Amino acid sequence: MQTNEDCWPYLTPLREGWRWISGTRATVRRAIGIENALTAADPVEAVLRVLGTMAEMSRALDTETVLLVTEAHYRGATWAAMARHLGGSRQRVHQRYQRYVHSPLTKQILTNDLRAANANSRRVIRPVR
Repeated sequence: MQTNEDCWPYLTPLREGWRWISGTRATVRRAIGIENALTAADPVEAVLRVLGTMAEMSRALDTETVLLVTEAHYRGATWAAMARHLGGSRQRVHQRYQRYVHSPLTKQILTNDLRAANANSRRVIRPVR
């Protein structure tokens, strides 16, 4: 029988085994990176830094989900179709996201994203003279 101590070296971001998970969780772990953890003075601080990065990613994923649900809604997707892809019931998805679809905050995020994309594209795509 394995104990927590036997498993722990593979669960901590300070060890190579942390990267051995496959699938979506592996993608998340690669996105988090371990650079923050490796610069920490002690293991607790290392894990807390990764935890903070995960919290930031979670908030970003929540925002992106709201924006994609809004996009799907404006393009005519039904709440039932969105629910199938989000893994919930139509009622639950509607209750959770409907208030964001017409929200001024959602519109402001989309406007800011568009401005940033336009500004970045001008830096990347230089006119030929």
